[in-house]
Amino acid sequence: MPPRPEYTSHVYEGFADGRLGVCLMFVTKQKWNRARKALLALGCKVKQDGDTEGCLTFDPANEVQATAVIRFAGLKRRRIASPAQLAVLEAARAKKAA
Repeated sequence: MPPRPEYTSHVYEGFADGRLGVCLMFVTKQKWNRARKALLALGCKVKQDGDTEGCLTFDPANEVQATAVIRFAGLKRRRIASPAQLAVLEAARAKKAA
């Protein structure tokens, strides 16, 4: 598969009960089956089950489920800058603009 955004795993929202969805896309059936079984054991629910991909829902407040979803989807955590880091960044931007 070519490296395109459409072919990557991702998390999405849209469920009324507060759950989030994850779309997992793999190259092999074995990876999908391993991820599906592990996430089902943690309490996630399968919405779509394909050969090498599928969608599940999970509770974002459940840290065990959320951590497993992040790991299987290969997602990276976003860094959140502290107020001190933002002040340093703003000073550098102001110095560069001057």
